[in-house]
Amino acid sequence: MVSGRPTGGMVELQHPSVLIADDDVPHRRAVREALETHGFVVVGEASDSAAAIGAATRLRPDICLIEIELPLEGLNAIGRIAKSSPETMVVVLSRSDHSEDVV
Repeated sequence: MVSGRPTGGMVELQHPSVLIADDDVPHRRAVREALETHGFVVVGEASDSAAAIGAATRLRPDICLIEIELPLEGLNAIGRIAKSSPETMVVVLSRSDHSEDVV
């Protein structure tokens, strides 16, 4: 609730905290720069699943951006992060060289 009114689960955060989990360092840096330009606070970065799980559990970010093909079982990490930090919104990233795959 904001000002006594229900928000329907859509509470606007002033400066949402974000964890970026991607093994592609240039891509991770570009995402960080874009997010920070738009007022997000990047609280951590991870280059593999184990580091992503540990950081999400420790930092409890509002949002976790995670590459689905992250080394050391990226898909498994998504479920573990959701379980260990249920208040964190997990956004799964993926890449493709085919324009028809882009959403």
